[in-house]
Amino acid sequence: MLRLQLLGGSALALFAFMASAEAQDATPPPASSVNLPAVTVTAPAPIQLPPVSPEIDKFALPQTRESVDQKKIEATTNIVDTEDALKYLPSIFVRKRNYGDTQPTIQTRTWGVNSSARSLVYVDDVLISALISNNNTTGAPRWGMVSPEQIKGVDVLYGPFAAAYPGNSMGGVVLITTRMPEKFEVTAKQTEAFQNFNMYKTNNTYATSESAATIGGKLGKFSFFLSGNLLDSWSQPLFFVTNATAPANTTGTVSALSKTGTPANVVGAGGLLHSVMTNVNLKIALDVTDWLRATYSIGYWDNNTNSSVQTYLTNASGNQTFGGVSGFASNTYNLYQQHLMNAVSLKTDTGGKWDFEAIATWYSYLQDLQRTPAGVLGNTNFTTNGLIARMDGTGWATQDLKGIWRPTGPGGEHEVSFGLHHDQYALNNPTYNTPNWLASSNTGNNTMSTDGVGKTETYGVWIQDQWKFAPGFALTLGGRLEKWRAFDGYNFAGNVGVFQPTVESTNFSPKASLSVQLNPNWSAKLSLGQAYRYPTVSELYQIVSTGPIFSVPNPNLVPESSRTYTAGVVLTPTFIPGLALSVDYYNITIAHAIGSITAQNTADLCFVNGFPIDATFADAGFTKVKFLFQSMKSQICIVGSS
Repeated sequence: MLRLQLLGGSALALFAFMASAEAQDATPPPASSVNLPAVTVTAPAPIQLPPVSPEIDKFALPQTRESVDQKKIEATTNIVDTEDALKYLPSIFVRKRNYGDTQPTIQTRTWGVNSSARSLVYVDDVLISALISNNNTTGAPRWGMVSPEQIKGVDVLYGPFAAAYPGNSMGGVVLITTRMPEKFEVTAKQTEAFQNFNMYKTNNTYATSESAATIGGKLGKFSFFLSGNLLDSWSQPLFFVTNATAPANTTGTVSALSKTGTPANVVGAGGLLHSVMTNVNLKIALDVTDWLRATYSIGYWDNNTNSSVQTYLTNASGNQTFGGVSGFASNTYNLYQQHLMNAVSLKTDTGGKWDFEAIATWYSYLQDLQRTPAGVLGNTNFTTNGLIARMDGTGWATQDLKGIWRPTGPGGEHEVSFGLHHDQYALNNPTYNTPNWLASSNTGNNTMSTDGVGKTETYGVWIQDQWKFAPGFALTLGGRLEKWRAFDGYNFAGNVGVFQPTVESTNFSPKASLSVQLNPNWSAKLSLGQAYRYPTVSELYQIVSTGPIFSVPNPNLVPESSRTYTAGVVLTPTFIPGLALSVDYYNITIAHAIGSITAQNTADLCFVNGFPIDATFADAGFTKVKFLFQSMKSQICIVGSS
């Protein structure tokens, strides 16, 4: 850590000096005043929107890209939560179950919603992907750290072909860019939403109310943007409580089968959430010079959620009852969360041969606890004793130094980018026994049921060169060298505590991409990339309990290794104005895939390939029809012993 800080200080001094000299070289001499006649320039609207994030062109990121800007989001999307902005982007799916959902993971064209650590989501320079886990619960991106009113646009980059991103980019990278006002502005918005739900014996209307306000402006070289959101939502059932048989001496059970054909009779509804969320975000920027900008961002998110249940069962007296089914207890809980995000960056934009960036981010779980009863009693009562699961102290920090060298200036034959990276993730997940799950202190009776603690850390260095070796041809070559370790691991379950071993891995990931565009009507791209995804702290150290059964993690996991090959063509035929047709073939092989071990299979090697075809009809820059289909997609998991 000390070496990185010393290196960062030296790099900051170096890039300030070099960028200053570059900015002076790039300053044109004063010109005499000349009156010119007005000139009107017209051109057809582009089929594909230009990138919203300045990082894409600045660092010559080679991936296939799809973008949506603020104007298009407002015209096409009913946006309530931040993740709604991704709704109509191709080859990506957001698992959003309800307004105010805290677990909306994304599915890319290759990985499902349970693989949250196989994709990355950034807000400006801040990583909001929760790489403490790889699942569809605690691994969901922290969307609440940016409000919908802040969004300038979204870019999706497909595949792990940019050396600037770690191996978690194997599924893709989402870049959310926020806006800064150019003049003083104040906005206020009120949204009301309603949905009907009718399934089994649950029939109701659920409401969501959102209040949002922003204020921002620009005063000389200083600009700021402050936004606040308050969301009050009620959800439909997220689960149904099932039982193998109808509970004795009850009526109301709905006969049903599970997906494997075994009895899964429905006895009630669970996961009926009432959530009240508040998020406040502040972004300030200072133009230190014409070519140097300093930015600071802070975000606070507060969530208070109560999960309740509905029983379909009645006893012989006609009173509602849980019938002794424990699923009613596991679907009942109170959750309270307070999270804080900080980020600071220093960036140059000289327009010359050299540019540099320094970025540091912190994400902290200030308070995060869930209270759950241990079981059910007669009628519709719960036991007073229960569990308190906490994640206070969990969080992550990242630091990045980036540079660009353009030997012959912007847009020249070579553009070389490079950087240093450091991150550290920490898990702190004790679960306490409590005599009163509703009213006791946050540590219950001060005895633990389980505990999972540990850290991971990664150092990385990367370099990439985009070489325009002939008109219409660009070859991008890059590589990323990383050293990872997991340490300070400890697990406790029952009456046994174990200090886990330190594990390490050093890996190099080569990247290559060749793009060809010989005329405006078609372009082609071939990309190859190696990526290593390191185990998350939860995969290594988090204990999950289901009743009296504990699922103990594996502290000796090794990194996943993926190899990705893609080939694609984009056609814009002149005989159908406004049509763009893109066809991509992708082939991904992943070794040492990390997943839950079941009696049916253990995934040691997975292979995925397919042909996604995306067609876009556009007129005056607005998409009329966009659709995606895959004519072939297969996933083969080979059972292994390791």
